[in-house]
Amino acid sequence: MRVLLLSLTILATLVPAAWCAVELYEGHSLSFSSVTAFLPAVAALVAYLKTESPASRTAAAAPSVTAHDQVLFTDFQAALPFEPTIRVLREADFGADYRAEWLQPLNRFVESWDDPNREFLDATLEAERLALYHAALALATDFARETVPNDHSEGWRTVYPWRERGGPRPAHVLESARVLNEAARSFVTRYELFVRLARQRLNVAA
Repeated sequence: MRVLLLSLTILATLVPAAWCAVELYEGHSLSFSSVTAFLPAVAALVAYLKTESPASRTAAAAPSVTAHDQVLFTDFQAALPFEPTIRVLREADFGADYRAEWLQPLNRFVESWDDPNREFLDATLEAERLALYHAALALATDFARETVPNDHSEGWRTVYPWRERGGPRPAHVLESARVLNEAARSFVTRYELFVRLARQRLNVAA
């Protein structure tokens, strides 16, 4: 279809061009009629070529790409929300006990966001999402390794088992708290950079 339209547009330009050429050859001047037929034809050809250029087709495809990624970004924010998960990771001291439910979104994100259906079409954004996912996986693994259920408070987890309480905290408990605090803060930094990048590239208001 594009080839046919291009051929017709070129033909529509060649006819008045030939008319102008004949007038110039025979009379060394152009008539008003030939000029008014030729110029619009040239303008139509130029306009068609511009709309069919690679840049134009890329621009036309952009809205659908952006729409897909905007929806996916909304899903991401719901899957890994700032409240309470990211705020807890940013502000909590994991030497103290914490509610397991506060970090459940992190675990669910790790379980479900390795799905190829949850990939951004924007290559830069997808690369950062993948890096964030691997950081989330590492952080979730740290929490699973360094914490245990709090036997005296259902629904809570801790780096400090009750059987070891009653005196100074053992070195391994202090080390577990340090590991989790550092890993959590590092993850929050990556999360915030990803969110800002997504808003910038997708033109999403804060």
